[in-house]
Parts: sequence; C-alpha cells; structure tokens
Amino acid sequence: MEHVISMCPLSVDQMNVQQWFVKIVTAILQLEIQGLMDRQTGLHTHAKSLKVEQFEKGHIGFLKLLYEQKAPRMWTVLRQLLDVPPKSGKCRKADLSAGEVADHTNSTSDDDNAVDMAIDMNRESMVKSSAGERNGNALLDVVSCYYKRKRCKAHIYAKKGAVLISIMLHSSNEHCNAMQVKNAFYLAAGNASKTICQWAAHIGIAVSPSSIGNLRKSLRINQKMYNKTLGATKVINIAYNNCDFKFGVSQSTDLNEWTFESITTGVFLDMSTGILPKDLEYAEHIWEQHPNNKNSTNSLPRMNFYNIIPTQEVEDWIKQHCQWHIHAVLVEEYFPKLHSKLGELPSDFRLEPQKTSYSMAEAMYAKASTIDRNIEALTILLEQSGTSDAGIFMKCMILVHGDLGTLEKIEAIMKSHHIEKEVLERMHYFLSIPGLFHVCMACIDAINHIHASVQSRSNPNGLYKKLTLLNPNDTAKLNKKVPPFHMMNDGIGYVTCMVILDAWSKNMGGNLQKYINLGPAWDNIEEQSHTIASNYSRLKEQCMISDTKRILISTKTTKSSSTEMQCITVYLYMP
Repeated sequence: MEHVISMCPLSVDQMNVQQWFVKIVTAILQLEIQGLMDRQTGLHTHAKSLKVEQFEKGHIGFLKLLYEQKAPRMWTVLRQLLDVPPKSGKCRKADLSAGEVADHTNSTSDDDNAVDMAIDMNRESMVKSSAGERNGNALLDVVSCYYKRKRCKAHIYAKKGAVLISIMLHSSNEHCNAMQVKNAFYLAAGNASKTICQWAAHIGIAVSPSSIGNLRKSLRINQKMYNKTLGATKVINIAYNNCDFKFGVSQSTDLNEWTFESITTGVFLDMSTGILPKDLEYAEHIWEQHPNNKNSTNSLPRMNFYNIIPTQEVEDWIKQHCQWHIHAVLVEEYFPKLHSKLGELPSDFRLEPQKTSYSMAEAMYAKASTIDRNIEALTILLEQSGTSDAGIFMKCMILVHGDLGTLEKIEAIMKSHHIEKEVLERMHYFLSIPGLFHVCMACIDAINHIHASVQSRSNPNGLYKKLTLLNPNDTAKLNKKVPPFHMMNDGIGYVTCMVILDAWSKNMGGNLQKYINLGPAWDNIEEQSHTIASNYSRLKEQCMISDTKRILISTKTTKSSSTEMQCITVYLYMP
C-alpha cells in the first residue's frame, strides 16, 4: 500500500492501481453526494414556497448531523483532510483565540463530558491520596486545557466540513441552497454592501443579491398567507411589544435629527398542543356578566379582600417555604457539602419547559405606548391572523402576552369600552397573561412600595437604609419612583439572606460561628430552621393583631368586620 500511494515515480501497474483506487473512492463519494441532493433531505429551497421553518435547515448544527448520518464516508474524508499532519518537520496551524474557546465550551458531546468527568474524578483522587496537591491540580489543569482546546478544534473542523459539503452540493445542484439562503438573509439583515454579497455568492456560501429580493418578497407573502390560517385553529396567542429606533445625525429622517421612530412587532404563539378550542369558548359568558354591558342581569362581583384571604393550607405551604429558605441560606453559606440534602423547594406546581413554535407577524407603524395605538395594533394583529374574518372572538377568548406596560394598556382599553355596539370593538374577549419575569418585576415593585417608599425611608432598620449601604453611589437611582429592577432584585435577595443569618445567630444565642464549628448534623439543622420559622410566624401574627387593633381604633370602625378582614389580609401578604 505504501508503494502505491508513494510520491516517488510509479510504475505503470502502480499507476493503474492508484487510478483504480481514485475511481472507487470517487464513485463512493459521488453516490453520497447524490443522496444528499435528493429532495427528501430538506435542503431544497424554492422562492415560491419559502417558509420560516426552512431556515432551520441551513443551520450549521443541523447540517453537521445530517451530513454525518447521510454521507459518513464523505464526512470522514473531509474531517481528515482538514487536519493533515506535515510530511516532515512542524507547521504552524491557525490557533483558536480565547473567545473561540469560550464559544465552544458549552457545545460538548457525551464523549467530551465523559473526559471532563474523568479528569474531575482523577483530580479528587489525587487530592485525597497525594501530598503534592498543588502540583497534581496544576497537572490536571494542563490536561483539561489540552482536551478543551482539542475539542474546540474538532468543532471548528466540523463546521468547516459542513460548509465545504454545502458548497459542493450547491455547485452540483443550485436548488440545494439551504445554507446559502440563510447566509444571504444574514448579509441582507446586516446591511452588507453589494460587493460583499456578490463575493459571498461567487465563492458559493450565499445566493446572488438579485435572488435575495425575490426570496424576501416570497417569504413575506407566504408568511401572510400562513398567518391568515391561524384563526381557524380557534386558539390564538398574541405577543407584541413596541420597538424604538433612535436616529442620529447621520441617519436623520424627514430632516428631524435625534428623533424616535417606533414600530410594533408581534408573534403568534402556537399553543394548540396544550390548549383546546373548548377551553377558550367562554367569551359570550364573559360579556353577559361584564361590567361594561349595560344589559347585564348578573354582573360579576368585583374582587375584594375576601377573595385573596389565604386558607390554612396555604399558610402551611408558606411556612414550609420559609423553613426551606431558612436552612437553605445557612447550608449554601457554611455547609455546601450538604447541598444535595436540600432537595427542591416544596411545591405542587411544576412548570416543565417546552419549546414553543411561533409565527412572525408583520410589523406595524403604531406606537404601543398609547392606548389608541394599542387598539390599532391589536386590531391589525387580529386581521393578520384571520381572526376578524372568521369571527373567532364571538365565542373564544384570545390570549395576549406582553410586558406590564402593555397589559396595563389592555386593561384600560377593556374598562373604557362601554358604548361600542360591534362585538369586535368591545374587546372584552382579550385575556391578558403576564410572563413569569414580569410577575417577578411586579413583586419587586410591590416590595419597593411597601418597604422602601418615602414614608418608610426614615426607619434606620428598614429596607431602604440597607439598600443605600449596598449601593452608596446609586442613591439617586434608589430614590426614583421605579428603581432599576436588577439593583432592587439583587439587593432584596442579599438583604433577605442577611436577615436570615441574623435570625440564625439570635437563635444560637448570638454565637453562630460556634454552632458552625460544631459541624451539626442535618437533622439538627432542620430542627433549628423549624424553630426559627415558627418564631417568625408567631411574631408576625402578634404584630398583625396589634397593628390591626390600632388601625381599627384610629378609623373608629371596630364593629366593621370588612375593614378588619382587609387589614388582616394586607398583613398576611406583607413579607
């Protein structure tokens, strides 16, 4: 074999054998390329039927897996040719920068994770068994760095191999242009120059600039047609928000410098797998009992404090949550080895993450910061989804997702529509759903109003004073009506941990370090945390009763059970 592939002058027989090898290998690789060019692989992109989902086919991660499965021999040959050792001596290869190594740290395979696990296990055994702990860790750090850089290079070679195969496929069949179409859209979205687009088309990594316009026009038309069919599902989920553009001197519009131009963007979420149409068919029932309906015979009662009074079961859950956080703070700070015994936060609610597909809506020139423009945006979104034409809003509720400002505008819209005769204009069929992040923002805002407002800033032990100690250079931000969310969120979390550790110290007679040095067992930590949680609940009830009596006396309404329940409810929900 070495004689056949040698670079020295070959005999006629050796040349014939070598040519035979080349023909065999070429035939094998051509068969695999022909298989990839088949329409069933999903790499064909046509302007007339272009959809958003097809862009996923042009992703390098998808192409790597596809080529490795459908063309294993081609994939192996290219991977080897991309990393050919020098014939003699050493050669300088293109090394990876620190940023490229960081980018590929998370994209690891099972084998890579196994290597990392083996290194960590060897590190632990070496630390326990060897006296030269420092030298052992240094050696393992070098080995770990070597494998990490080798793994990153393997990912780079895989990407290059996927690009090369895509170029070969497009050269043989111009319809196999999944990667080229996606790259062309990226260039167009990045406002690349015409020269760059033409260069990318000439080397085979993008389609021609003239095709980009046709593809974009086709994608817009097909997307509109698809969105029109969403109303027939009777499960409409709309999410929208405003998008502001600030134009500088070099990008002035209509001779107005430093102005804002606003558009509203939205998406239609596909929730048909988790929600059935019958689950939303109560729009007529809502209108029959809606406060805006003058002909309503059975209006819905307004929510009062009776509706949010926690039951005994809820109070027990709150106590269990408090106890979990009390011993979790101590364990995280002083006993990290007991972290595995903490378990999950006690709760019956489990939210499993699911990948949700969505469809992009056409952007609207409507500033969503005003109520009138929100009405305009919602009306346009209903038209785009085909809901207005199908009359889905007559029976089915429509779910709307947005930030807190958007949901406040929608709530104001529904409260103000009293005289509209058309069902479409009443907008009682909208059901606002805040995101979990926005619920967290609302909770932080509520804590700020209760414990860091102007009235409570004089308290030397209050939350505001502690936040000023944590952020001495940002007092002006804390004095705002709505302080920065991240500052408040991080500060409240830090203060909560500090207060819990103070409670541990008081429970231990003021000497928490002595308790830590004893190395208590897990059962003892749970018992002490239960005692602290019980003391907190008892103290909270005493404060609630005394403050309730004070409020009732000051308002001279000691006989009013409604006021008493309101005060009790407020103090139950105060942290």
